Amino acid sequence: MAFSVFKKYPQGFGSLFATQACFNFSFYGLKSIFVLYSIAQFSLPESEAISLFAILMALSYGTSLLGGWVADNCLGTKSTIILGGLLQAGGVSFLMLPDK
Repeated sequence: MAFSVFKKYPQGFGSLFATQACFNFSFYGLKSIFVLYSIAQFSLPESEAISLFAILMALSYGTSLLGGWVADNCLGTKSTIILGGLLQAGGVSFLMLPDK
C-alpha cells in the first residue's frame, strides 16, 4: 500500500492515530485482564474484584470530563498529549512489573 493515501489527511493525523491506537491497546487490553490480575495479585474474591473493576470503569469514564477541562484550560494540546502518554506508559509498565 502506498503511503500517498495518507497525504489527504490533515497535518498531525499521524500522531493522533498513533496516540489513539496506543490508548485503545492499553485501555481495552488491560480492561480485559484486570479482574484476573486483581484476583491473582491481591488475593481478592471474584465478587470484590468485579466490584473494583466496576469502580475503575466508572472513574475512568468520569475523570475524562475533569481531564478534558484541565487539558483545555490549563495544559494545552501538546503538553496534554505528552503528559497523558507518559502517565499511560507508566501505569502499564507498573502493572507489568513482577511483584517480587
